[in-house]
Amino acid sequence: MSNININSSFLRFSDLIIVYLIVLLSLSFTTNGSTMHVTCGTDIELKCPIRSIKSPNEVISWFRPNSSQTHLTLIAIGDILFSEYATIGRYNLISSSSSSSIPRLLISNVLTEDQGIYTCKSSSSGQHSIKLLVNSHPHLSPSSPLLLYPVNRTFTLTCSLLCDLEINLNDLIWLVNGELLNKTNHDYHIETISSNAQRLTISLNKRNRNFLQANYTCRYDGKETHILVRRRTKEELHRLPRQHDSSAQYLFQTLFDTGQTQYQASYMTIIFLLLLYFY
Repeated sequence: MSNININSSFLRFSDLIIVYLIVLLSLSFTTNGSTMHVTCGTDIELKCPIRSIKSPNEVISWFRPNSSQTHLTLIAIGDILFSEYATIGRYNLISSSSSSSIPRLLISNVLTEDQGIYTCKSSSSGQHSIKLLVNSHPHLSPSSPLLLYPVNRTFTLTCSLLCDLEINLNDLIWLVNGELLNKTNHDYHIETISSNAQRLTISLNKRNRNFLQANYTCRYDGKETHILVRRRTKEELHRLPRQHDSSAQYLFQTLFDTGQTQYQASYMTIIFLLLLYFY
């Protein structure tokens, strides 16, 4: 009688072990593969396109390369992510109630150690391998494009090598429209904020008062990342949600910024009307 009353949790564990052995043995079969590129420090979603309609008893398992890249390590069976990877917090299984949904594995904040061949295996319809290549490109923030308001007189860009703990910051180069950033045409300040990151602050002074847009580039070790910085157009400003005194602020800022004689009469008229209103 005691043999019949087996604990349900033990049955579940036994089922997982059986599935694991079956999947592990079947990994020697020929598989279709794909290659994905990801920048270090960003997120990547790996898809497992091995079936169109999920069968009731189908189980999807995920494997990832071990630290030595010599063999694959099982990290998930079905909807269960092994605790070793669940506690890291960077691995997540994305499931859906739809029977035709594609199984997905989300890796957040990708590191160089995540590079390698990942394999998803179905208990009933084959397997698929994904070769993940991690690139250590410079990372620029904020994201492109950076849109400026008329009142903006400075803006800041941060360039970092997310997967390199320490770099030679003297080799990190800033460019504007493909040319080296220089003091002749630009008023700027570069600040080292960590062992792998720099912050660039650009001041829009009289020399580039009529600034409209420019492409800024951060380059390191032959690799580079770009960001477009531009002013919002009048049409874009008109489409923005109305805020208290936004139109008046825009008008005053325009008058102060231009400094041209054709606006002096308008400026004096506004000041005169304000004086009459208050006094």
